[in-house]
Amino acid sequence: LRQSTGRLLVMMRTNDYLYQAYSTDEGWTWQGLKRSPIWGFPAHCIELQSGRILCVYGYRREPYGVRATFSDDGGETWDHVLFIDEHTGAIDLAMDPGDPKTLFAATYQRQRTLWGFNGGGPGSGIYRTTDGGDNWAEMTDGLPQGDKGRIGLDIYRRDGNLVYAIVEADARVPGGGRFSDSAPDRESGVYRSDDRGLSWTQVNTTNSRPMYYSHIRIDPNDPERIYPVSYTHLRAHETRHD
Repeated sequence: LRQSTGRLLVMMRTNDYLYQAYSTDEGWTWQGLKRSPIWGFPAHCIELQSGRILCVYGYRREPYGVRATFSDDGGETWDHVLFIDEHTGAIDLAMDPGDPKTLFAATYQRQRTLWGFNGGGPGSGIYRTTDGGDNWAEMTDGLPQGDKGRIGLDIYRRDGNLVYAIVEADARVPGGGRFSDSAPDRESGVYRSDDRGLSWTQVNTTNSRPMYYSHIRIDPNDPERIYPVSYTHLRAHETRHD
């Protein structure tokens, strides 16, 4: 990772913890080699607009999954800013283009073993921060209660008040993940918020194959045209009521 200061930071994979080092001369020499507190691999790091470093990595032991941690001091120390439990990780992250300190994170309780798969539980939800990740609050008003599965998020680039989520909330049944989108009593589907996530309204019940897809995008020039990813194609849904 090339930091805004010009320093290069490298995270090196081993069989357990990540090791890190840095260079101030374009990689000719390296210093500060040490074991980080991050157990897992491989690592991918980016520097945020605030200067914080985000490191995402695979957690390669039970309960497995993908995790993320932040550094406020150029990689010297690392902290988890949003931690639910050992079975839950963050599956999606959306940043308000007009206010980079406001982010929405979708958490996903998921565990896969050699003999089975459990995708969903009380750990799944939508969280929001307005201070760049220091503090997070769960958004629940209008969203399905109880256990949820995978969730996807998007924020309209011209108005950060408008947020969409595609939510898995109904228990899976054989074949139901592919063909039961139109059932009127489904809690799974597309949800809309017009107040930066404080309250939500279900728009429709579309959510095909959530464990594979669960992505949603807002047309950057038309907030009423929404694109949920489907198992057959990308579908646009007009949400206008006029």
